[in-house]
Amino acid sequence: MQPIKIKANPSDFNHRQACTFLRRRIYGPALDQANIYIILAFIAVFLAFTVIQRTPSLHVPDWIQWGALVGFLMTLYAVKQMKQTRMTGAGGAMLVSTGASEYEFSPEGLRISTPDGHTLAHWGAIREVVSTPQGLMLLVAAMQYFAIPAEAFDSPAEQEKMADQIRALIKDASA
Repeated sequence: MQPIKIKANPSDFNHRQACTFLRRRIYGPALDQANIYIILAFIAVFLAFTVIQRTPSLHVPDWIQWGALVGFLMTLYAVKQMKQTRMTGAGGAMLVSTGASEYEFSPEGLRISTPDGHTLAHWGAIREVVSTPQGLMLLVAAMQYFAIPAEAFDSPAEQEKMADQIRALIKDASA
């Protein structure tokens, strides 16, 4: 296979969207399930306070039911904030290279040349290739990636073809 060269600027890649995408892949289902458990737990507590309040032999202040409701609403808000932070906040994904770059795809690996230097990532180091409308993400770790913006390709079909070629190179390297 002849090396394939592509010139692109990964700074054109929308890093914020990439972070959100990667976080949703990692945390999304777990956070949604946690929301359900929290809501069910607070409904149970709210109902328990209502039953206790209506029991004639127990004297409970009237405000206690509203305290449970306020606690429930505050917890929902806290979960929403936690989800927002995990999806778009600090501690995000890391774009491995920035600035004008030349990507060379060869059987040896991905060679990236920038004005600051050169990098060779062997195919065994790349865990997955993800094709998005923004371009290609070559994942090195769960939240670390090389980005090739969609502008580097003539069409979405060409981008997908390149993603398939990279997947084949990764598969060949692991065989």
